[in-house]
Amino acid sequence: MGGDGRVWAIALVLLGSGACDEFVGCAPVLTTDNGQLELHDQTLTVGACRRLREPAPLLEGARWCPAVRCSGDVTGCENDEGDKLVDEVVAACFEQTLAGPVERDEACLRMVEPGDARWSFDVQPCDARREGYSPSDDGIGWSIVGVDRVEAHLQSPGDAFALRSLVDEDGAPLSAEDALGPGDVAYAVADTAVPFAVVLEHPDHEAAVGWNPLDWEVLAEVESGPAPVVQWQDLGLVTVTLSAGVEASLELVPGPDAGVDRPMRLGTVVGVAPDALASLEVVAAFAPPPDDSDLVHGPVAGARAIVRTADGDPVYGADVQWEVREGELPLWRDEALPWTADYVALAELDGAACHDVPDRPRAFEAVIGASLGELADQARVEWIEAPPDEGLLGSLGDLFGDDDPPPKSDRCQGPGFADAPRAGCGCTATNERSTPAWAGMLLVLGLAVRRRRLSRRKNHR
Repeated sequence: MGGDGRVWAIALVLLGSGACDEFVGCAPVLTTDNGQLELHDQTLTVGACRRLREPAPLLEGARWCPAVRCSGDVTGCENDEGDKLVDEVVAACFEQTLAGPVERDEACLRMVEPGDARWSFDVQPCDARREGYSPSDDGIGWSIVGVDRVEAHLQSPGDAFALRSLVDEDGAPLSAEDALGPGDVAYAVADTAVPFAVVLEHPDHEAAVGWNPLDWEVLAEVESGPAPVVQWQDLGLVTVTLSAGVEASLELVPGPDAGVDRPMRLGTVVGVAPDALASLEVVAAFAPPPDDSDLVHGPVAGARAIVRTADGDPVYGADVQWEVREGELPLWRDEALPWTADYVALAELDGAACHDVPDRPRAFEAVIGASLGELADQARVEWIEAPPDEGLLGSLGDLFGDDDPPPKSDRCQGPGFADAPRAGCGCTATNERSTPAWAGMLLVLGLAVRRRRLSRRKNHR
C-alpha cells in the first residue's frame, strides 16, 4: 500500500483550487484541441448546474461568450511572476475563423441552426510572438442540436454531484436507483422550497446539451389546488414550493433572446405531506481511490438520507437531522447550496480530520445516523488511511510554504464531541471555519477525480 493517508487531504485542497466548479464563483476552463488556448465561459449551462468545461453539443439559438486566453503550458504565455498575457494581446496573435451554422453576436457566438461548427485559431505575426510567446495553430469543434429533438428533465443537484464523482463501499459507482432521472416524477415535501436542476439531453450525444437558462422561463400548471411558487435561477436551477397533494406540470418556455420559439416539457412535481413519509435509509459515499492505490475507496465524503413514501417513491426536501453515533467525523451542511437537508458533508475542504495523522496504515470506522420524526436509520462506514507520502508532502509544503499537517476539524461530532451542534436544517455551525463552507460541500459532493458509468448497486449495509 502506497502513501495514501493524509495525501487525501492534500488532494482535496488541490482539487478545490483546480476543479473550479460553479459554486466557487469562477469560470471553468475549456481548452482547445491542441491545448494552445483556454476558453473561459460563464454563459452556458451544461448538465446539472455546471458550466462548459469539455466539448458538448450546444442548443440552437444558444449564445456562447468565452474569454479567449493563452494556456500556461505554452512558452511565453506567463511571465516570471506567473501573470498571463492579457486577452487582447493573445487575440492579436491569431486569425480566427468560424465554420458551420454559427455567427458572431457582439462578444458572443450564436448557434444559428443544427449542424457541426468549428472555431479555428491560426497563428499570425504579433508583438507577443516577437517577445517570446510561441503558440501554434489550434481550434475547437462542436455540434449544434435542434430543440425539436432535445429532452428536458429534472435532477436533484445533490444526486448529480454524488453520482458523477463518488463511489460506494465497494469502490463501485453509486446507485442511480433512487436518483431522479428522465421521465421520473419528482416528489417534494409539501410547503418546502425544494431545488431541482434542469438538464437538457439529446439522443445522439452522451454529453448533456449546453444552453442559456436565463433566456428561458419555467411555467407551472396545476389541475386543482393552489398554484406552486416557482423560482428560476441561473445555472438552470428551479426551486418549487407546493402544497400537499398538488401535482404541477412544468414547462420550459423560450424568451425573446432564446433564438427559438419551441417550448419543452420539463416534468412533474408532486407535493407530499410530511405525515406521508414512511421510511428513511442512510447511504454513505466515499472519495474514489487514486489510480496508483490498492485501496477500494478513499475516506467517507458524505451521506444521503433517502426518504420514501409508502409506495417507495423517494421524496426530496425532508428536514433530516444528522449525527455521528460512533467514531468521529466532521459533520456539517451549508444551506447556501442547492442541496436539501437529506445530504450532509462528512469531510473538510482543507483535509482537517478528527484524528491524528496515522504513522502506519490504520482502519477507521464510524456510524452516521439520520432521523426524521419517528423515522431513523444509520450506516456504518469503514476506510483505511496510510501514513502520508513524505516526498509528496514535502514538495507540497515547499509549494504552499507550510510543512505542518492540516489542523483538526472544529466541526467534529461523535460520542466524544457532545457539545458539537447537530447538522439539521437549522444548523448554525456551517460557516464557522475560515474555509468557505460552500466550497467544502462542493468538494465533498463534487470531487471530479474520475468519471464512472452509473450502476444500480446497493450501498446500504
